[in-house]
Amino acid sequence: MKLTDEEIQRLLEKELLTPGKAGDSENDVTSYRLLFNALKKEPPGGLPYDFAAKLTRQLQSRKNRASDIKFYLLAIILPIAFLAGAYGVLNVFDTKTAALLGDTLLKYKWAFIFVLGGFLLVQYFDQKLVKENEGS
Repeated sequence: MKLTDEEIQRLLEKELLTPGKAGDSENDVTSYRLLFNALKKEPPGGLPYDFAAKLTRQLQSRKNRASDIKFYLLAIILPIAFLAGAYGVLNVFDTKTAALLGDTLLKYKWAFIFVLGGFLLVQYFDQKLVKENEGS
């Protein structure tokens, strides 16, 4: 009679299994008995004293990371949407001024990208360097 792992565990818990009764080898039953006895004991040392604080800090950083991503996306999308909206409104009411705005934006596109990228880099390094050092 071949016993499954669950059956061996159940019989060992009830202490009904001896190596002679099982269809498995003596080594298997002995190994299972040693394993289950080892699992009944608590690990030495327990949890560190600051376990709850570390766990809370880790969960808070995950939550902050999600809100930071939303902020960075908004910081990129809102200025572009504002300029596109301004261009659209000007194009409806005054095409000459809209063309002037479009030419100016194209002329200074790299400055606009540089300023927006610089703003995002300052925010990123503020988050990484300053705010993480406050917690420690």
